[in-house]
Amino acid sequence: MCCFIKKLNVRHGISSEIKDIKLSLADIQRRAKDYNLRHIDQGDVVSHDSRVCSLFHPGCDELVGIESTRDQLIGLLVSGTSKRSVIAVVGEGGLGKTTLVGNIYKNDVVKKHFDCQARITVGKECTKTDILRKTLQALMDKMGVTGSTHGEMDKMEETDLLAALERQLKDKCYMVLFDDVWTTDFWGYIEYALTENNKRSRIILTTRNRGIVDVIPFVNVHRLQPLPSDKAFELFCRKAFDPQGCCPPELEKLSRDILRKCGGLPLAIVAVGGLLSNKNKVAFEWKKLLDELGPELGCDSHLKDCNKVLLEGYEINCARLIRLWISEGFVPYSNRRTSEQVAEQFLIDLINRSLVQVVDTDFMGRPRYCRVHDLMHEIILRKAEYLGFSHFVNKEHSNLPSKIRRISIQGSTDSFLESIKDSKIRSVSLFNVDSLPNSFMTTLVVDFKLVKVLDFENSPIEYLPERVGNLFHLHYLSVKNTKVKVLPKSIGKLLNLETLNLKFSLITELPVEIKNLKKLRYLLTYRLGSDWCYRMVKNTCGVWLFIRSTEARLCGS
Repeated sequence: MCCFIKKLNVRHGISSEIKDIKLSLADIQRRAKDYNLRHIDQGDVVSHDSRVCSLFHPGCDELVGIESTRDQLIGLLVSGTSKRSVIAVVGEGGLGKTTLVGNIYKNDVVKKHFDCQARITVGKECTKTDILRKTLQALMDKMGVTGSTHGEMDKMEETDLLAALERQLKDKCYMVLFDDVWTTDFWGYIEYALTENNKRSRIILTTRNRGIVDVIPFVNVHRLQPLPSDKAFELFCRKAFDPQGCCPPELEKLSRDILRKCGGLPLAIVAVGGLLSNKNKVAFEWKKLLDELGPELGCDSHLKDCNKVLLEGYEINCARLIRLWISEGFVPYSNRRTSEQVAEQFLIDLINRSLVQVVDTDFMGRPRYCRVHDLMHEIILRKAEYLGFSHFVNKEHSNLPSKIRRISIQGSTDSFLESIKDSKIRSVSLFNVDSLPNSFMTTLVVDFKLVKVLDFENSPIEYLPERVGNLFHLHYLSVKNTKVKVLPKSIGKLLNLETLNLKFSLITELPVEIKNLKKLRYLLTYRLGSDWCYRMVKNTCGVWLFIRSTEARLCGS
């Protein structure tokens, strides 16, 4: 009883202090509003026109300094030999290869010329089978061919894919675009997959490696160069100021100093211009950004002169990103729009400012996958760690401060969790992790009681501990594409859970305790297979949850 009374007195004191702090903050805000106070360095804020280079509308990819190259490549595509020919666009990362070929791909003259088109992003990790499957699926989607599902296509062997491609293309004038090719074996993958039918078909590819195109016979090679200073300044002004590109005289010298850091690379210019577009148009703000970019771009061997601005970035599903934002509490409440609509507008604003790149869109033109390029990624990492907002962990960066709130584990987990038990972690995400120590899951659910987000997507976890139900503050739990087979009954204790993602896991039954999750906004679960089953589950809030699975059922119902 004595201990209880002592704790009660302490808690009462803390509660009183919190109330005093809140009253003091409210009073400061009231006075600031009454006296119309602003930050001493704040100038007039010019809102950014979201119509400028919106990536959601066709034909809006900005081409500055490479218009003649575009026209030349279009000429090669729609005229010339009746034989199948190959065009290669070669250059360093960030020179605008993807923007250039994307603009060409959507050109009306090109669209009318070909019977069918397909665009495939290749990347570093694609195998021959992956490329064949992606190509076949893209062509079938564009031609509106029905029959094979993604699940059936995943089971097709290489010979089946080759035969299917031949059937689809044998009498077609086709154009296939392969973006971001890395492997020197690429031509061997597609040489016989894309048939020679004397129909004026064309293959176009982009790559950083000239050695890849040296093995392709009779290829038309176009090597992109950095923008000259006048074109670089024109592009920068369009992004940083307005479509007319008018730079205030007092900012011209700083603008050109910033441009020198970008080395004539359009992607770096667009990124920095977009970053500055919503900043105050005062010299202090721009000088601050220049000083921050200096150490990263001037000293780091990988970023010097922006030679490697766009590395192979991680693509994230936009719906996943939005749900994570909501779960973390980053999306303010609105009585006119849903949290999803508010978060989507945030994402659109970032895209319009060229801070985020759209990788893929849905049939309505909305973004499906996005990423940030390497220049912006470096800035974000440094800011996040400096502010104590988030830290990433891999083999090279395993030393963590004692107080952190969010961790992103990349490739290596080891046993670092033991050293940060008192850090009050709110979020844990895993990326490209091959294996986990036996103690990892136990440590998470026992020692990190304040965690709000557990994102295990694509990780090697095989189970969820029974004590996961003790994580009262958990808002987001994803075991997508894992080997988890069973949801523990304690899942019903997660009264604040909003997102439960079970897609492509091995879970086939939902425990009846799931009906207790009254705040659940998303329950996602389906698996690919031959027999499709659609189920509707109604939770205690009266919200219908759509389940698409081979064998999904609610236990005990």
